Amino acid sequence: GPQEWIDKLSSIPNEQRRIYASMVASMDAAVGRILAELDASQQAENTLVFFVSDNGGPNLAAKSGTCFTDNSPLRGYKGDVYEGGMRVPFLVRWPAVLKPAVYENPVIALDFLPTAVAVAGGQLPADRTIDGVNLIPFFTGEKSGAPHEQLFWRSGGSKGNHAVREGDWKLVRLGAQAPQLYNLASDIGEAHDLAAENPDKVSALTAAISEWEKGTIEPIFQSPKAGKPKAKAKAKP
Repeated sequence: GPQEWIDKLSSIPNEQRRIYASMVASMDAAVGRILAELDASQQAENTLVFFVSDNGGPNLAAKSGTCFTDNSPLRGYKGDVYEGGMRVPFLVRWPAVLKPAVYENPVIALDFLPTAVAVAGGQLPADRTIDGVNLIPFFTGEKSGAPHEQLFWRSGGSKGNHAVREGDWKLVRLGAQAPQLYNLASDIGEAHDLAAENPDKVSALTAAISEWEKGTIEPIFQSPKAGKPKAKAKAKP
């Protein structure tokens, strides 16, 4: 982070945590400058702003000896399909259309594209399936209910880790391990596996993941066709 923010946070004794905190503070100030400019240029009322994190906090303790983040009460970290890996802050500002409120139903980053296209008066391509939905009617109350009946996550390709959420139920499948089932309404920390007591729900959600997988492709960074990264040329003496 910028030195000025590192200096302002001198009360944090751990140097690595202080640097990390300075980057967060610097980003916060930068967002503030953007919003202030929208206000000053009188564009704020009709500008749709999304603020969101791409994942939960990372656990870097293995590399640095210091864990920068604590996602409690959520379980897991960045890259996990537990809530700590993917439940993130999500703020929306559009003063001319949206009144300040808290929206409780689950949404996903895949919704950004359909929302932005709809707001801009555009059309989504008709030759492919778009997973997200336009969120604005749900935020205004024009549409009731949840935007998604089910939400899916995958980490590590088709043979990696999966999760699916349906209402308050969430099924987690880590590779070839037995599925885990949690009720997020009563167990946001995913500490109590209810799979044994709910075999029908486990079967239904496992089948839903399998069906969803049929419409996905392997990530490029794990494709066998991608090949190995080329070694960097050594500098000549």
